[in-house]
Amino acid sequence: MAFKRTQVLLAGVIAVAIASAGVLWSRRDVPTGVSAETPARIDLEVSRFLLGTESDYKVSVTNLTDCAAIIQALSLGRKVRPDHCVSLGTMTVHYSSGTSNEIRLSPGHDDGRFEFTLNGVHSISRTRFAEAVSKAGVDKSKLLLGN
Repeated sequence: MAFKRTQVLLAGVIAVAIASAGVLWSRRDVPTGVSAETPARIDLEVSRFLLGTESDYKVSVTNLTDCAAIIQALSLGRKVRPDHCVSLGTMTVHYSSGTSNEIRLSPGHDDGRFEFTLNGVHSISRTRFAEAVSKAGVDKSKLLLGN
């Protein structure tokens, strides 16, 4: 009888451990530091050295709906292991309160992902991010997101 109770207890502990691991594995880490406040403006800048052009690519997004869509795409990021990849450029998010966040942009390690750094490195869907920035008038090819 004691052996059976031990088996049931052990099975319960294993089930809880597996369920907990599943929850932790599927949890999305929202990049801390991005304000819940809708940005007033987002400035994107990509280095001319990466583009092979004579000047940097710079664009500002001022439409509040477009800014919110870009932040929404970033909020779906999952924390990944830090690396030493080259930065494509920066995205500076400006809020009406006068605060701002500077986010480093990176190409990612596979064709389906795009990475950014803000309080750690995060990976997001390349397609989702490309859709958000292109709707805002950003030339997604400048961010190495395709044509």
